[in-house]
Amino acid sequence: STSGGVHAGQATGVAHEEYLKVLLGFLGITDVEFVRAQGLGYGDEVRSKALSDAHQHISQGLFSAA
Repeated sequence: STSGGVHAGQATGVAHEEYLKVLLGFLGITDVEFVRAQGLGYGDEVRSKALSDAHQHISQGLFSAA
């Protein structure tokens, strides 16, 4: 998930994730992991770092699942 601010650990930042987990659970998908890119509205440097970190997290997850 992405945001212009930083919402990790706050109810406003995870409400949609819980909804998606329940929805996907009804479809039989129970192993769900979210990758967050936060602070995208704080300027180019912060945005670039957040996206780089998210890409790295995704790559690590893909290769560790193999």
